Order: sequence, then C-alpha cells, then structure tokens
Amino acid sequence: MLPTAELHRRLERSLAYAPGYGPGYSNHLPMALHAAWQLGADAARLDAQLRHDGAWLAPAPAGEDAAPGDDWRALLGRREAYAALRARFAAEIGARGAEACLRDALPLLVSAPHAGLFHGMIRSAHALEAGHADELAAALASWALAWQPLPGGRADGVPLALDAWRAALDAQAAAPAQRLRGERLVDVARGPAYAGLCDALAPAAHWAVRREQLLGLALDAYLASGNFVVLHLITGLRALRVLGALVPEGPDVPVWLTRAFAAAWLAAGMTPRPRSGRPPPDWPALQRAALAQLDDHALKLTHACWQEDRLRADPRWREAAALGLGLA
Repeated sequence: MLPTAELHRRLERSLAYAPGYGPGYSNHLPMALHAAWQLGADAARLDAQLRHDGAWLAPAPAGEDAAPGDDWRALLGRREAYAALRARFAAEIGARGAEACLRDALPLLVSAPHAGLFHGMIRSAHALEAGHADELAAALASWALAWQPLPGGRADGVPLALDAWRAALDAQAAAPAQRLRGERLVDVARGPAYAGLCDALAPAAHWAVRREQLLGLALDAYLASGNFVVLHLITGLRALRVLGALVPEGPDVPVWLTRAFAAAWLAAGMTPRPRSGRPPPDWPALQRAALAQLDDHALKLTHACWQEDRLRADPRWREAAALGLGLA
C-alpha cells in the first residue's frame, strides 16, 4: 500500500475545494481518495482522481480564525458557514485531539445521519480512517452545515417486524426519480407516508443491531435495483460502523437511524432489475476494476462492500460491488 503520507498530501490538496457543488451535490473527492488508497491506488491514480474531480468542484470559501471553545453548535444547519465551522472543528481537534472532538460532536451530529444524503457521516468516517486532522475538521463541518433532524411520526398501531416494515415502505415508495439531493429526504419527511412509517419498526436493543438490520435491507434492495440512493444507505451504514466506538449509547440513535433510512427508502424511486446469476469476480479483480474507473460512487461502494465482506463473508457483497462497477 502507498505510504499514508502520500494520501495525506492529496487530502491536503483536496481541502482547496468547497464541500459541495452545483445544485446541492456533495464533494466526493476526499472520500474517493481514501477509498482508492485503501483499494491499492498508487500515487498516479490518486493524482488522476484529483484532476478528474477538480474539474468541476468549486473553490473553498476563505478561511477564518477560531479558538478552542468557539461554539460550532451556533452554526448548525447554516450552509454558508463552512469556513467558520471548519475553523472551529480544526481548533477543537488541535487542542483536544480527534477522538475527544468526535465524542463531543457525534451525539448531536448523528441525530441527522442523513445530512447531505449521508455524505457528512460518510466523509467523517473516511477522514477518521485516513487519520488526517484537517480533513476531519472539513468533514465534520460538511456534516454540521447540512444538519437538519427529521421529525418523528405517529406512534399508533402495533410495531412492525422488519419484513412487514419493508413491505409497508415499498407500498408507499416514490416513483423513479433522477439524481437525488439530500434536501429531498427532508421533503419526504413532511409527507404522510413517512409520518406513518418512520417510527413503526419494532425497537432495536442497540444502534448496532439496527444497523445490521437496515444494512441487510439495503444490500437486498441494491442487488434488486442498483438504485443510487440505496447505494448511499450501504456506504452510510458502513460509515456509522467506522464511527461506532464514538457513537453514543442509548435509545435515540436507533430511532434517528430508522427515520433517516425510511426517508431515503421512500424517496429512492427504486426500479426492479433482473439479476444476471453470474458468479461475481473475486476481490482483487473488483479492486482493479474500481481503480480503473474514476467514478467516486463506484469506488466508495466497492470499498464499503469489501470492508463489510471482511466482517461477514457473503458473496452478495461482491455482487453489489460488481453491480456498482457495471460488471453485473
């Protein structure tokens, strides 16, 4: 594997770009750099990703000064406050370390795991794994500026088992849509389908149990549809696992996670696709195929599926990666 210092040099360069671009899309470059590095990219491959993504990314706004203790919470949900949020998180990480900063920030940020179509959480997990303090500050800032918790729903009726809840979501799901922005999940959460189902799933004893339940649903749905939003459920739930040791205990996190999942499922607009039935390639072949592309989403999905498969071997993870790479 390429030395970590080589990844860090590219992450430093990626900090020149804003957290989003165009009509509300997220900057995927730092996440793609880390995923490619872990999949075995060399320096030339990382540089190619920088050139490719940099062609459309906007420059980051001018930096600001901050001191430890400056309250980033006052800037939550303010999309224009990226520079100030990044400076405040950088000051906290510099003074107290990454772990202490995350322990302080995650209890609030994880109440909106869906922020930026899950990219705030995804980018933060990649930054933590990369061990780059300034990128972690930028990632947390991108999560905080998109932070907007989803409402609760109706608590009437008997709680649903997992399969029944999925069937109820499918019955209410949206028609197929074009590329989705994170704000769409907030719009869906204003509707009656969300209100009736977001809190209808039977409670889970711990957020890790709920993560496993939802990840299984997401994997099945992705294999059946190849849906773009469902891809983000897989990469988002991987990110939660990476942050797991710093995620707070208690009953709230499973609730927030379930609401975010319900909103994404209802908004996704899945269309069934036939499965080829061909055995998927092995991981070395999938990793080579991912690195032969410059598609941020294919890289991150392959990386996420590879990691999850190492925890619980299942050929469906390779099938999902192959689908994301256009090989299935």
